[in-house]
Amino acid sequence: MKRAMTLLLALVLCLALAAPALADVIWEPESDFYETHFDECYPENRTYVTGGEEGVVYAFDVPLGKLTAEYPNGEELWIEWIWDREGGWGFFRYRDDDGWKEAWVQLGDLTVKYDAVSFAQEHGSEFIYPEEETLLPLEGLEQLVLWTYPGAVDHSVFSVYSDSGEPPLWFNTLYEDPEGRTWGNLNYYYGYRNVWVCLDDPESEELSGVVPAEDPTPAETPAPTEEPAPTGEPAPTEAPAPTEAPSETAAPTEAPVPAETTSPAAVGGSASTPASMASPAQPSGGFPWLPVVLVAAVVVVAAVLLAVFGKKKK
Repeated sequence: MKRAMTLLLALVLCLALAAPALADVIWEPESDFYETHFDECYPENRTYVTGGEEGVVYAFDVPLGKLTAEYPNGEELWIEWIWDREGGWGFFRYRDDDGWKEAWVQLGDLTVKYDAVSFAQEHGSEFIYPEEETLLPLEGLEQLVLWTYPGAVDHSVFSVYSDSGEPPLWFNTLYEDPEGRTWGNLNYYYGYRNVWVCLDDPESEELSGVVPAEDPTPAETPAPTEEPAPTGEPAPTEAPAPTEAPSETAAPTEAPVPAETTSPAAVGGSASTPASMASPAQPSGGFPWLPVVLVAAVVVVAAVLLAVFGKKKK
């Protein structure tokens, strides 16, 4: 009996160790179109600004499919996946009175919002990679301010509990801003991805720089805009009922060969009602079958072991 209990505890431990990995799985769209074209899709997870030639951008249930919503220029959409065909299409989610919906929009009608990726493309040549990682102790700090990039406007504040034994932070990518302050990049920190910390003043929220004006025109080079929230999941928005299709809408096409896929959040709105950003209720789509199967397996194995060893003991 003791041996059976030991094996059961070992199985439970393995399941517990697997939980963090399950929580970090990339969310993928649940649609026939995506399943058919998953190998032509890739994850994006960036904020885009609408900027159509007609002053409005149309969203469809599938690329070149049925019109489901429209957005005036200047709206922000959290693009999770990109289908790299037919001129490029971006996938996002929005919510209306009937719940969460999935939609696709042409990338030619969007301009990416200035973010950490944009900052790296512009200042990557100025990054410093020290031979030894730079250490930032958290002892004595009450909070840690995480910025999307040095000089950004938006930021997140992470509470630090000095007596909890938080390990120090290590940085292998640094940047020195025009004011002479040193910044360190964190690839991942408690759910925050690709964020920056001012090593000279990690608690200050008053380090925003001059943020360039936003340029929603897709034809021109994207101009830096206000920094998106660094938490990784800009939120989707409430979207009113879909509007009537434009005068000329392309008919749905046959899905080509299988494609690729990728990421969680969304936005929605109509030309008459701008959408306000809000985080989706469930960033990962679909029922969590894998954890349920693992738990069921543990229960079945435990029952068998208890039955076998119980008989032997008798």
